[in-house]
Amino acid sequence: MGSMTSPRSTVLKAMDALVMVLSSLMGLVAFLYPFFMKDLQQFNGPHAAAHAQDAPLVFTLLVLFAFGGVMGNMSLGGMDAKTVSLMAILGTFGAVMRFLPGPGGFSGLFFVPILGGYVFGPTFGFLLGNVALLISAFMGGGVGPWVPYQMLVTGWVGMASGWLPRFSTRSRSLAWMLAGWGILSGYLYGFVMNLWFWPFLYSPGASAIYWHPGLGVWDAVKRYVSFYLVTSLAWDSGRAIGNALLLFFAGIPVVKLLGRFAERFYFVVEG
Repeated sequence: MGSMTSPRSTVLKAMDALVMVLSSLMGLVAFLYPFFMKDLQQFNGPHAAAHAQDAPLVFTLLVLFAFGGVMGNMSLGGMDAKTVSLMAILGTFGAVMRFLPGPGGFSGLFFVPILGGYVFGPTFGFLLGNVALLISAFMGGGVGPWVPYQMLVTGWVGMASGWLPRFSTRSRSLAWMLAGWGILSGYLYGFVMNLWFWPFLYSPGASAIYWHPGLGVWDAVKRYVSFYLVTSLAWDSGRAIGNALLLFFAGIPVVKLLGRFAERFYFVVEG
């Protein structure tokens, strides 16, 4: 994280891009490979068994990529011990916010990765999303094969937040932009997360909203959209609206606070 004037900055940017690209490609493969299996075992019941066999591998790879990203940043001067400590503190705070009460799928967890990514950049946002989700899973006892997939999508939310347009903290445009992103990311999180179990499900009584091997791409898309609208849209609305309210009313003060930390962590690598 910082302003750099040496060739090392180019290496750092390339390494950051490589970490995010490899992590994201691994995530896409993990989410989408079931759709290419002709003998996928489907079931009519709880979806907790989905990805039970491959989730440990996905989790291990994700942790290795994240650890490599942190260590690479530290070795090249992109992060120091204070930055990593801040990430751990923010991750813990985000994990605690996950347990704020609210309607439907509301979760305060996304408040921290969104603002951390916005202030410190895509790499920090991706890693922070991973850390916050993992800590919250252990805190809440909700550890299962879904956790690495939640980590990935939360990381993507934090990463995308680093690419948001820049506005002055004195402008209400920042609050509106953050609120709008809160709504969009709230729905996108649920829309993407459902893919981790949807191809494994099957119900003879509702086959029009489920996937089965051999189904064409367009038919699969139509069925998935129908499945999402029927099962998840109302639930995700709680998350989207909650994100928007938190970010609109509290986003600017936190951006200012994190901005002060960012200024202290900025430095120049010479030579």
